[in-house]
Amino acid sequence: MGGPQKEPAKRVRRSSSKSTRTRLADVAREAGVSIATASRALSGAAGVSLEQRQRILAIAEQLDYEHNPIGRSLRSGKTNLIGVWVESIANNSSARLVSALTDSLHSHGYDILVTEYSDDRAEDASRIRSLARRRPDYMVVLHPPRPEAFAGLVERGHQVIMISGGAAGSWSGPLISVDSFPSRRELANHLVELGHK
Repeated sequence: MGGPQKEPAKRVRRSSSKSTRTRLADVAREAGVSIATASRALSGAAGVSLEQRQRILAIAEQLDYEHNPIGRSLRSGKTNLIGVWVESIANNSSARLVSALTDSLHSHGYDILVTEYSDDRAEDASRIRSLARRRPDYMVVLHPPRPEAFAGLVERGHQVIMISGGAAGSWSGPLISVDSFPSRRELANHLVELGHK
């Protein structure tokens, strides 16, 4: 009728400038290989010759390519994250073991997230839930004051490995005795082997 006419909605045109971030497709194109081959080469998977892998890695470095670990973890179901629980990082024995674990795990492509126990059961439960939400591939629990606090993780399908110098109370999951290994390095390597099984 006599009121103001509505104009048709205008489409907002987005900027056509592309992100400067290098994509996997860019690396594959530059290397003259498929995206699948580039992905296998960059992730260290089988099916790529050493020469081809080195060439693709060099191209990825030249292009400043950064892989997306979140995308890869969604596809593979693996996060390459290991949660480690210690009584206190200030404790020399714990610190040395964490250092050995970090060296071993990093050399196998894992990241490590260290969490300390608290004196409060509710706080420990909160920390356990917080770490579990990050979906680590497995958790290493060193000398826990309350092993039963981790039982729920096992029931929900998390891989939990308990490391103890003695009995671990009612714990029924995988248990490694520190005394079984002559060095922290061997213990760390054993944990890496368990993670690959």
